[in-house]
Amino acid sequence: SISSVLPSTGATRGDTVVQIFGTNFYSSEAFCKFGGQVLEGTIIDSNLIECRSPSVLEGALVSVEVSQDDQLFSRSGLVYLYQDVFISYFFPQGGPSSGGTQVNVRGSGFLNLMTLRCKFG
Repeated sequence: SISSVLPSTGATRGDTVVQIFGTNFYSSEAFCKFGGQVLEGTIIDSNLIECRSPSVLEGALVSVEVSQDDQLFSRSGLVYLYQDVFISYFFPQGGPSSGGTQVNVRGSGFLNLMTLRCKFG
C-alpha cells in the first residue's frame, strides 16, 4: 500500500524524480502508474519506491499507483498534478555568490504549496 507521493506536482515534460512512500516493498521489481502510463520504478527500501514521471501533452491531475508485478496495482487514490510554471520576470537579476538575496519572481502556474522552492544555478 502507498501513503504519500513527493513531490505531488511536476512539469508536463516529465522526468521528475517522484518518491512514493508506503509499506511492504519487498519485490525486486517495481512499476509506477501515472494515469494510464506504466513505467519501471526502483525500490529504495521497504518503504520507498522512486519513479521518474512520464511526460504528458498538457496539464492534468492523474492517479499514482504502484505494483510489484506489473499486474496488480495499488488503489491508494493518491494523485500527481502536471502543472507547468512560467517565469516572466525576476528581480534582482544578480547578487553575491554567498547568497542571502531576496528575489521577487513573477509568472504563472505557481501553486501555494509547502514544497514551492526556487533553484538557482
